[in-house]
Amino acid sequence: MYTQLLREFSRIKESNIQERETYFDICGYPHYENVVSNVLAFFFDPFKPHELKDTCIQALLHATHPEIENIDEVWEVEREVRTDKGTFIDILLKNDDYVVLIENKVYANLYNDLDGYFRFVEKQFPQQKVLPIVLCLHTPTTENLFGFQVITYEKFFQTLRSHLGNIIDRADFRYMQLLTDLIVNMEKLKEGTKMDDKFLEFVSDHDEELVDLVKKIKTYRDTLRSKVKEVNGLLPNEVNNLKLKKWEHRDLNQLFDIAVIDVVLSNDAKLAIDAVLDHKGWRIEIFQRGIQPNFDVVEHCKSKGIAGEVKNGRFHSEQKFKFNSNPDSVAEHIKNILEKLTQI
Repeated sequence: MYTQLLREFSRIKESNIQERETYFDICGYPHYENVVSNVLAFFFDPFKPHELKDTCIQALLHATHPEIENIDEVWEVEREVRTDKGTFIDILLKNDDYVVLIENKVYANLYNDLDGYFRFVEKQFPQQKVLPIVLCLHTPTTENLFGFQVITYEKFFQTLRSHLGNIIDRADFRYMQLLTDLIVNMEKLKEGTKMDDKFLEFVSDHDEELVDLVKKIKTYRDTLRSKVKEVNGLLPNEVNNLKLKKWEHRDLNQLFDIAVIDVVLSNDAKLAIDAVLDHKGWRIEIFQRGIQPNFDVVEHCKSKGIAGEVKNGRFHSEQKFKFNSNPDSVAEHIKNILEKLTQI
């Protein structure tokens, strides 16, 4: 029933290009304004080791205030500048002639006290010209911006790309990768979450079959967990006066379940036994947690007379069990292994 369904899905999977994950995706903060502001402040600062000098500031001002020429290269950069009202300005760029006030907006609404920000900075820096800017993912709908110049990330990065062409050869590659990831991250946020059209069509064409398959997979996973818990429940709480730690583990993206048993030997070596259950049946894997000097888990298993072989750094018991084997038989085999492993 599902063979043709899986064949069609396989063709869709092969045709899909996996979306690139940026550092921001990996760290789990792709849309956090504070994180983005920290990265921006780093690249705005001419004295940081990215070797871009004031290129990012030049690009920002050329995009928002093209009338300004001959900008001084010496800038100071501040983050989270506290105002006299107790609010915070995201980024402040200062030199002898200008103070650039940046309010960074990713998803949040523009509810900030823009007028208060501007007045505070004017009061603090009466000798410089204040350039207030809202840097945002989407153009704000509010009309009263109190003189703030609005620029989207799209426009800023478009201008920045043209500036980078002149200095790309001297920039530090490590930081250029981070800057590139920032650009890609903001582009992805602008586009929003998307679902592949071919996959949507596949779901639409096979709606009922997929729902039925999902239900059966859930039943299968529930059966795995039930069997694993039963085996763990049949094992003792200690062997040879050594306490056992037992629990169940599974990966939600995989179709297996594991009865996990941990034991600390008298020499402080920490051993783990994974009784793995999948559609092929039960297999028993023995390995060491952490590193214990002068201890080899494989040699220990062999010295205790446990038959098996080494696969992927783990010792696999020779004995295997079918999927529907009696849980008592599986538990008894694990108990025998534990008694041998823990013998002094």
